[in-house]
Amino acid sequence: MASWTNAQLESFLFLTDNQDMAAINQMIASTTPLNDEASALKDDWTTWYDSLGWYNKNVDTATYDLARNKRNAFVIANTPDAATQAIVQKSVASAFTEEEAEGGTRRSLSTGFFKIPPVPLIPTPYKVAAVVGGVSIATLVLLKKLYIL
Repeated sequence: MASWTNAQLESFLFLTDNQDMAAINQMIASTTPLNDEASALKDDWTTWYDSLGWYNKNVDTATYDLARNKRNAFVIANTPDAATQAIVQKSVASAFTEEEAEGGTRRSLSTGFFKIPPVPLIPTPYKVAAVVGGVSIATLVLLKKLYIL
């Protein structure tokens, strides 16, 4: 898809074609960049998306918000002229978020972009693994003390 019609843009931004990160990836991968900025954003997306693990692609809300920010930046940059870019920026800012479509509150800023929290010192998957490991070891110790093992 070299350029977007208004119907295609509205369809994508208003969630009929954009249900998850895989859909965002498919959209960016199948769209031909119209300028150098869009090309750089597409390359950045590809590198970033390919480096994500299962947890980041399917569970982590902050990563999903960052993906939506990268999508919005790409869609805005991939316009043929300034007039079209202004229209696309307005569409991005007014588009429903997934949370709103599900009856929740709007989490995005007035620009349509999402506030990304700082990256934690220890990523959540490592915290979960540490808790599971600790509980497993504690359970084995308890079973050994009770002479079950």
